[in-house]
Amino acid sequence: MLLWREREKRFLELGRAGGFPLGYITGETYSQQSVRLNHGDMILAFSDGATEVRSPAGEQLTSKGFLELAEKTLRGLPEPLVLQDFSSALLEGVQLYRGQEGELEDDITLLTLRRVT
Repeated sequence: MLLWREREKRFLELGRAGGFPLGYITGETYSQQSVRLNHGDMILAFSDGATEVRSPAGEQLTSKGFLELAEKTLRGLPEPLVLQDFSSALLEGVQLYRGQEGELEDDITLLTLRRVT
């Protein structure tokens, strides 16, 4: 998961690296974390399909690459931000990284939450 800090204008990673950002597997142990959201802050949760997509050269996007793509996408959108536009543009960015049209190898789930008050 990623945390957008509006005051700092950047994403921070939440949770442990290498784990599934969004999902559940029987028998696994999961950690719990609390985060205070300030006005304009946003949480972006995503499934592993978002980070495991491969470029035409076979390179995986990775968590770091997805974070960079999310920041670039967010900065390219007009204010005030519409979450649906952000999600659509981010998915389009993943497809562009992939370099192919059609079905992805794995499903991608995005969940975006933002504090507005």
